[in-house]
Amino acid sequence: MRILLFCIWILFLLYSFFLAPGTSIREDRYFSELISMQSDESSLMMMFSLLGIWPIVFGALLLRQDTNVIPAWPFVLGSFALGAFALLPYFFLKKEQTINRNRTLSWLQRFLKSRLFYIVITILTVAIVFEGVWNGNFRLYLEAFMSSHFVHVMTIDFIVLTFLSVWAIFEETNSIPRSLLGLIPIFGSLYHLFKSR
Repeated sequence: MRILLFCIWILFLLYSFFLAPGTSIREDRYFSELISMQSDESSLMMMFSLLGIWPIVFGALLLRQDTNVIPAWPFVLGSFALGAFALLPYFFLKKEQTINRNRTLSWLQRFLKSRLFYIVITILTVAIVFEGVWNGNFRLYLEAFMSSHFVHVMTIDFIVLTFLSVWAIFEETNSIPRSLLGLIPIFGSLYHLFKSR
């Protein structure tokens, strides 16, 4: 499985840098609008904002039990800027060996397992999705997906993170039915986290 994850990472890198359609970042108006949070298109803002939620969810998935000899926290931090580009290497670099203690600070462990944390993240995610679906124009999103390199790659990044959450849940539970919750983007992982806190 680690070989498959490595191949996915390489293919994602190659596709994103050399094959994905659209203009370069410097010429991409969608990039500047989204980075400055000034886009008028709600569907694009929804996707961009959800890519900010995913690292928080993966942080909860991986940092609650950060006991592998390969620490999870650098990859989680990197995912806030690079998404799946940063997280995929953690999963194929992981070793069988573990350490005797959890690297995550005890107060952070308590926070990542708290009911308040899940309530806040769920409400925030619902609000983002509602705004994007209610006010978004998905025809414009499709046009941006086909013409903007940034929008194209961030959309695929979201899909890769969704499937990666399936693997993360499976590694934790060793249960295929439970891991399939990850196919429900963000909400499935939040439900798993809440039930296993």
